[in-house]
Amino acid sequence: MTLSKVAIKKLTSSDLTLFAEHYHRPEQKSKQKAINLNADIFVQIFYPGLRDRFSEIHFALNIVGPGGASSYALSRKAVRTEGAKNWRLNGEIINDPPGEERRFARLEEGDLAFIAFEGNEIPQGVTLVLVSRSQDPLLHHLAASRFELSGRYTMQVVESDFLMESIAKSSAAYQGQHPFENFLIPDSIEEAVSGPVSMQEQVARSGGKGIRISQESLQRQIEEAARTGNLGEECFERWLIQRGLTDADYEWVSKEFARSAFDFVLTDATIEDGF
Repeated sequence: MTLSKVAIKKLTSSDLTLFAEHYHRPEQKSKQKAINLNADIFVQIFYPGLRDRFSEIHFALNIVGPGGASSYALSRKAVRTEGAKNWRLNGEIINDPPGEERRFARLEEGDLAFIAFEGNEIPQGVTLVLVSRSQDPLLHHLAASRFELSGRYTMQVVESDFLMESIAKSSAAYQGQHPFENFLIPDSIEEAVSGPVSMQEQVARSGGKGIRISQESLQRQIEEAARTGNLGEECFERWLIQRGLTDADYEWVSKEFARSAFDFVLTDATIEDGF
């Protein structure tokens, strides 16, 4: 994953309704079931090609945290209704992972979401790192000290230097890998070994050491990248089936040929109208 499309979002009470625990609270008046993706960041900076688009975008979603909780893999979508300016990270409301009851219950209004988007033209994968004031006090403080998230500007672009500095300053607060290490997951096994250009520059500037990351953590990231890729392909196949395609209309190539340059071959040209 590159570090070019990472944003910080200050969570509102309405944003928190994406999580079942908050959606079902008696005092919760909003039934939004989504996190707003502010147009001034998500569209104007990250994805200008979405300016005139209103059709749904499906992607793999990995949720990390709060409190450094491990990755929770799902599939969700981004939606935008006719006449609306902002997109929303939407889909079914999110329940706690099995065995992690009340994981999202302690999130509060004013907590933070760091959102990384993969994909050049449209989001193809999203990593959501939740940072709680109560469970991630140091990391929350570092972010609150750097970003002024108020008024209309509740979402801002995050540069790689902040992510690297935060890993260095708050790594001792987490027993496992730092939550922001999930933004450094390479897009392929080859990149895991050699690293993209930006990571190679990090290595050069650090006397050959690069950022602090253990072999165990690197292996976890490689495995997580593989899971994310598989989930994204499964999500895309479901999308094809929902539009009436059958096995005769497409071939899931990468399922049998893991190193193929493409994942699917479509033989039904009418699918182009659905994008």
